[in-house]
Amino acid sequence: MTAIDKLKEVTAFLKSQGIDDAHKESEIILTHALKTDRTVLYRDNPAVTVKNIKDIEEILKRRAEREPLQYIIGHVEFYGLKIKVGQGVLIPRPETELLAEEVIKAVQRSAFSVQRKSKDSELRILDLCTGSGCLALAIAKHFPDAEVYGTDISKDAIRYANENAELNAIRNVTFLKGSLFEPLSQLLTHNSSLLTFDV
Repeated sequence: MTAIDKLKEVTAFLKSQGIDDAHKESEIILTHALKTDRTVLYRDNPAVTVKNIKDIEEILKRRAEREPLQYIIGHVEFYGLKIKVGQGVLIPRPETELLAEEVIKAVQRSAFSVQRKSKDSELRILDLCTGSGCLALAIAKHFPDAEVYGTDISKDAIRYANENAELNAIRNVTFLKGSLFEPLSQLLTHNSSLLTFDV
């Protein structure tokens, strides 16, 4: 069986289960199982092996039980980053990418204002309730000279956030466990600019 034939079969199954955007999910499932990308899937139409079929069937079984596809696959693409997700963290929504764009614009405006006031000012950015760390990581990647912090009360969230920082090789971000501002009490006593975004 070829990948495109299997794609049609998976799409039909997902539709029968009442899954929204069945075709897009089918592409994600096939590219994940075949360890390829969408371009290769359609251009080369590779053969689907017995092992591939077994992996796909396992994914479909879990998806039919309404487990989120992102949890099954184990990651989601977010603002050019690969973000690991699982039980204990929320899945970044497409709207969160729009939020990331707005935050980056706001940071650019604020950073310009801070630089005008003092050449020695350091830009520090805080993402409260960071979850998987997707927003903090997108900002940290966009502003490599900034110090970005993310706090979350959940140890699972902090674990995922740290794994995502490592996965995306982003070094200017620090994730701390605790409630809201509490982990940053020492930082907040310093005379520096701190921008906060709560999502």
